[in-house]
Amino acid sequence: MVDPGAAEVRNALDELVNQFADPMSFLRELIQNAVDAGSEEVEVSVERQPGEGAGGVTVIHIDDWGEGMTREIIAKRLTRLFSSAKDGDMTKIGKFGIGFVSVFAIQPEAVCVDTAREGESWRVLFDEQRRFKLIRRDQPVDGTKIRIYKKTTEEEHEHIVGRARGVLEYWCKHIGADIRFDGKLIGQPFALPGSVASVEQDDGFSHIVVGHCAQAESFAGFYNSGLTLIESKDPQRPGIAYKVNSPHLEHTLTRDAVIHDAGHARVMAQVETLLAGPLCELVLQRLLLALRGGDDSDLAELLRAVTRHLKMDHLGSRGDAVIALSPAGTPLTVDGFRRGHDDDEILLARERSQLTDALEERGSTVVLEPADALAATALRQLLAALAPGTECHSLSARYCQPVVLDATSPAQAALAQSVDAVFEAEGLKVGAVAFAIFDYPGSGIADRVAIALPKLGEIASIADAVALKRGLFSRSRAVAVNAAHPSVTTLVVLAAHEPELAGYLLVKQFLLGHHLDAALDSRIAATGMEARWRRSMR
Repeated sequence: MVDPGAAEVRNALDELVNQFADPMSFLRELIQNAVDAGSEEVEVSVERQPGEGAGGVTVIHIDDWGEGMTREIIAKRLTRLFSSAKDGDMTKIGKFGIGFVSVFAIQPEAVCVDTAREGESWRVLFDEQRRFKLIRRDQPVDGTKIRIYKKTTEEEHEHIVGRARGVLEYWCKHIGADIRFDGKLIGQPFALPGSVASVEQDDGFSHIVVGHCAQAESFAGFYNSGLTLIESKDPQRPGIAYKVNSPHLEHTLTRDAVIHDAGHARVMAQVETLLAGPLCELVLQRLLLALRGGDDSDLAELLRAVTRHLKMDHLGSRGDAVIALSPAGTPLTVDGFRRGHDDDEILLARERSQLTDALEERGSTVVLEPADALAATALRQLLAALAPGTECHSLSARYCQPVVLDATSPAQAALAQSVDAVFEAEGLKVGAVAFAIFDYPGSGIADRVAIALPKLGEIASIADAVALKRGLFSRSRAVAVNAAHPSVTTLVVLAAHEPELAGYLLVKQFLLGHHLDAALDSRIAATGMEARWRRSMR
């Protein structure tokens, strides 16, 4: 008859053996035990001893130089479940006393443990049924040496090698001790790779590093004595990365989560303090340096980082922080954008020009836009978050200011006079027609033959670039002609002999796609022909 108590123990043992999703996670448990035993280094290696045919035996070595074990420790901790002297000691990270049992998850043929302490030297041999023998050794052992034997094919052996390396690199990369796999250190700095900006705090008890991810995703890493507890994303803090190494942190029994207790709340409060304080200050400082130095390499990421701080309400007391520059180099601050803007718009320009200076002088908000497309997009997103309801526009698409030429040639003058005559005959209120330079820095009108504007030399809205009015009480507007446009230069040559025809063609191009229809085309053509006839009759 089967003893019910023995069956329950066997079932409990089976559950503990297979407690982890990855059978190779037993390496993490053995590394943890070695570090808890005071070992400053741990050597892990995997070798294969050939057998008959395709068979062979993979041997996994885990060697440490820690305190080792006496017979009493072996009896009470190594071979007895849930009996641990680590409970309540915050210098130890294994609290359940069950880590060693996980070596049987890979179903080894044998496990050999050699250890020594206080003048005792022992070997513990486990068979595939998990039964063990305790043997006194004649030779001493420095620390604890574990060998795990498993029958494998060549392919299975290579899989074990790859998984062993992966387990160690994930779970043990930040342990203070030197952890080696096949002779190579697997340790990594406690840092955030690829972070555009990060700060850290190490008070000798908890070590925390907080920064901004280079990508929009988040990262959260929790560690105790350098051993990985869990690494995951933090959906509540998009774009933020942080690592916390602290004895305040506890993992669950299955090592798949961190316990959200008072200790966890304590370290997360420290993360928030670093995020809202030193990290925010660093990002703002680096952004200002990037803006003034013209270095666009990290500008997009820095602008995204400032936007994150804004959304997390970290800029409330930092109203004087500079987040952009005008084309003239004027610092533009958080409070400046929050107060609102003339015309309820923010204008973006790639370079300084006569037009940007004129707009700044009249009180418009003009922001120097980065040449890098990603940085430009990030800037627009930041401004939209800072000044909701205020639209951002490219200056070149909104306003223009042609530079009027001081002198014109006789042919240009003849063309201008002919154009003016066509407008007058149509009853369009045009006060002056002049040649100008359209291809100035930051121009959005270099491809136009002519534009209408309130007065020559003044700022004009591109949306009204062809707006001419009729009627007694309508205001007259000036028309600027693009002196460098290929069509205009051709018409200037024509105007030397046929000014009326050149004038008609220029007005037609000016109105094309806007007010020009068949009737209007016929009228301005007739106007030109009549003017030419009158000239010929003189």
